[in-house]
Amino acid sequence: MTGASSGFGALIAQQLEQDGYYVYVSARRAEKLQTLESKNIQAAPLDVTDQNACQKVYQHILAEKGRIDLLVNNAGYGYMAPVEDATAEAIHQQFNVNVYACTHLMQLVTPQMRQQGHGCIINMSSVVGHVSMPLLGFYAASKHALEAISDAARNELYPQGIDVVLIEPGAIQTSFEDVAFENLNQAIKTDIYKPLASRLQKLSSQKYKRAPKPEAVAKVVHKIVTSKRPKKRYKVGLDAHFLIPLRNILGDGLIDFVLRIALRLNNRV
Repeated sequence: MTGASSGFGALIAQQLEQDGYYVYVSARRAEKLQTLESKNIQAAPLDVTDQNACQKVYQHILAEKGRIDLLVNNAGYGYMAPVEDATAEAIHQQFNVNVYACTHLMQLVTPQMRQQGHGCIINMSSVVGHVSMPLLGFYAASKHALEAISDAARNELYPQGIDVVLIEPGAIQTSFEDVAFENLNQAIKTDIYKPLASRLQKLSSQKYKRAPKPEAVAKVVHKIVTSKRPKKRYKVGLDAHFLIPLRNILGDGLIDFVLRIALRLNNRV
């Protein structure tokens, strides 16, 4: 699994070990993985954007175990910036990690899973894969893309015995918020967006205080891997259960109205 160094990634790895898996955990920072290692958890430091490195790790796993039953694409991060201020380099890197790397790893494991006649791919999406937010446009776009790719792959791989499952967390109590907003303050170049960023951070902070703990995501992974027929999507957190259906029911106009009231965006210049 990727993205195992922090947040709910480490908890997922430990849950998978409890469920009987031998788990290879990867992240860019090797030192963060050392505390996870155990009899059935092995560290495999990896930059998921390096395709050659991914190939080497994949071959290492096959050489040791001869099979791959599960891929958990958990690596990712949230780039926050106004659309006006976003840099081409930052946008590319957001998609490189959140979309292209996940897609490449799916492509790597599919032939082996097909040969085995079974396998499961879990892609970590987000509530913003359905409902985009101000200043989160490119992160949301990357998760929209991952949702679309997963939907296509799910039906392509179903006849081959391979399940593709999406997890869609809302706010979860991790360091995600702090890191994202720290980077946002650096990304804003146009002063007019600074009040919006401040209001969004305040609103987000209140939401994260009431958010589920990371264990909630690990429990969902347990449900997936112990189910003979896992669902296509698993929502985690009240906001995910609330916002995603609400957007489908209310449509863009009312969702925009709610966001503008919450973020005080109703008064035009």
